[in-house]
Amino acid sequence: MKQLLKRTLSILLAAAMTVSVGITKAMAEDSYATRGEVCEMLLTAADDYNPTVQKSDILKGYEDRCVNIDNKGAMYKEIKYLIKNGHKKIAFINSSFDIIDAHQRKEGYLEAMKAHHLEVNEELMLSVPPSLEGGAQAAEKLLQVLKKDKNAFTAIACYSDTIAASAMSIFENRGIKVPEEVSFTGFDDLFLSSCLSPALTTVRNPIDDMGKNALLLSLDRASGENKFKISPFKTELIVRKSVTDLSKRS
Repeated sequence: MKQLLKRTLSILLAAAMTVSVGITKAMAEDSYATRGEVCEMLLTAADDYNPTVQKSDILKGYEDRCVNIDNKGAMYKEIKYLIKNGHKKIAFINSSFDIIDAHQRKEGYLEAMKAHHLEVNEELMLSVPPSLEGGAQAAEKLLQVLKKDKNAFTAIACYSDTIAASAMSIFENRGIKVPEEVSFTGFDDLFLSSCLSPALTTVRNPIDDMGKNALLLSLDRASGENKFKISPFKTELIVRKSVTDLSKRS
């Protein structure tokens, strides 16, 4: 009976931790506490309960409990797609939160630019809170860059769909057409990304598989075996309408 109860509690807690990323995102956006800090508080509070796992963020000291994606590879693929479509001057709006996701996505951006022998302009690399307000802040700064040089960039790769949606809105309101004049990409494939106009090209995370593996990892930890290992999950590039193909222009 005790074993059954323990397994049931493990399943319930794993399910709760599977959806915790949505809660932590909302908390971080409202309070500007970092997602890393919020997630770490959840795990620290559960230190005495071995099965606790965290989905979607890799936290230092808790790597063996985390289920995450290949952030670096996903951003590399996204930048490569922009380059394939003729974009050579690409701005990058990253999260200002000190979490591994942000560091890895920046690495993906930089490696893709370097691999294709493209110049990285520090003025085009911004870090803002991953919120609607952060996206607006970044958009305003990039609009100032365009005022000085209308050819400064043709595309903007964003850390998240939320940042992209906000920045796109600011650009459109200032009379800059998306994607005809400036293309955008996001990350996460949130529901809103397909509802934007134009619909946002983004990265889709395998949420269902991640959730299932988070549960299996939790059950493994509950058993005390600690043999279940998870590699970063591969993502999918979702191509929609927010990127124009400059290579077709004469």
